[in-house]
Amino acid sequence: MSPAKQLLFGERSVVLVTEDLLRADVAVVVNATDRELSHGAHLSQRLLAQAGAGLAAECAQLMREYGHFELGMALQTSAGNMPYQAIIHAVVVGQDSAWVQQDIERAVSRSLLICETNDWGTIAFPPLGVATGELALDACAQAMQRAITRYWDARLESAVQRIVVCLEEHQFSEFCAAFERAGAIAGPADSPSLVADAPAERATAAPVGYIELDGDDASAADDAIDDWFK
Repeated sequence: MSPAKQLLFGERSVVLVTEDLLRADVAVVVNATDRELSHGAHLSQRLLAQAGAGLAAECAQLMREYGHFELGMALQTSAGNMPYQAIIHAVVVGQDSAWVQQDIERAVSRSLLICETNDWGTIAFPPLGVATGELALDACAQAMQRAITRYWDARLESAVQRIVVCLEEHQFSEFCAAFERAGAIAGPADSPSLVADAPAERATAAPVGYIELDGDDASAADDAIDDWFK
């Protein structure tokens, strides 16, 4: 069985796994892309090959309409031949400044908002920005943990109940450690197999693994971030 760790956020969970993103049993998967929606990275190329010509046509149409997309944006397309409700494209590739971590936070938050709008309960991410060398693994983990925590902390109820981060074996230990340092509390990985949109059983007891934001985190939830949650 592949290594897996479940991190609890009240009744919701993040599952860190060593698993191929394109085999994740979730409602939607996330593709890290650039401002032109190109498919130059290895994972993007595999995704395009499996999804088929329809995905390439959708991306080309979006580029004709918009020209390019700002870093930190997220947009959805169909999944073509793949067994997903959609593919969410997180625009995080092509930034080499100190803002890259903030761009990843924005892209994660907006990806989750797309799921919320469509009532999709499960989503799988790659470690955003790592494959292209934009961001170190620990910084990626911190950015993703921060975005997820803020997103769920802003909602008593959320359609998104389980978030999967698909890692390579050599990334797993470092990413887990960085994610936990950023504030997540580890719980038992009782079921590393993931069922897309399985009904969430609403707990009546006090939530396990509750995350309390510190002063810096709370003050950082400024108007721009609040807008992502609306």
